[in-house]
Amino acid sequence: MDALGDLWPAPLDHIMLFIAYLSRQSRTASTISSYMAALSFIHKINNWSDPSHTFLVTKALEGMKRLRPQKDCRAPITIELLQKIYCELPNVCLSYYEVLLFRPAYTLAFFGLFRVGELVFTTNSMANRPLLYSDINFSTSQGRSMLTVQLRFSKTDQRGKSCRVHLAELRKNPICPVSNVRDSIIYWAHRSALRLLNRHLRLEQQGVHINWMGKRGMKWHNVLTTVSKNIRNFPVPRILILHVGGNDLIDYTTSMLCAKIEYDISILAQWLPNTIIIWSDILPRLYWRES
Repeated sequence: MDALGDLWPAPLDHIMLFIAYLSRQSRTASTISSYMAALSFIHKINNWSDPSHTFLVTKALEGMKRLRPQKDCRAPITIELLQKIYCELPNVCLSYYEVLLFRPAYTLAFFGLFRVGELVFTTNSMANRPLLYSDINFSTSQGRSMLTVQLRFSKTDQRGKSCRVHLAELRKNPICPVSNVRDSIIYWAHRSALRLLNRHLRLEQQGVHINWMGKRGMKWHNVLTTVSKNIRNFPVPRILILHVGGNDLIDYTTSMLCAKIEYDISILAQWLPNTIIIWSDILPRLYWRES
């Protein structure tokens, strides 16, 4: 191959020798076709005659496919397979936060028939195309929760005309895309407790009574008000678990938020001197909503 001259447009005999060389290198027919597509693009963009679609080249590629047939080992994702993947995620993910990332992505891609590139970006040039928080909208229709996805770009819509995809709630189904996308840890932990156990996680016989104060989208400035309202209406808790603050990271610097949290927890300690206050750490995220 080194003896061939640097000639453009590429002569037909050079193309045939290149195919033969790739064949001797044990390249697959699909790989050789990809090389031919690249050569075709170069010729077309320079307004040259394209030799990659001549009779000899097409027959050579067809012969390659017959000599080395490839079996497609990919299996389609079925409902049953999706359910298995969904259940196995806690065993393969590094943290439960990753589980909460992958479950919505998988269920949304399956039921919405989305391509990977329509949900996340795979190259830096496509960084403005993935699904955003603002592209998601929840509503209710005939007593069922609905999820509307504004698909701004797709393989068949490169100009960004956009379209809407509507998904209905699958009741009592863990792989429901609506409930997985809408996930809020405390809110849905409470809902799951009510559905699978009861609000006290069936610990009443051990003297445990749980009061869920979860509020979706809650921010730190709501903490003192929420706790104050609850200790007026319910007995003083023995244990208070705080899982809040993640939604504030777009409004405050980390140092400001830490100082505010520390100050308010000291107030809670004065209000509830006999209560154990447990801090549940803010889950890390790659990107923060509305940031």
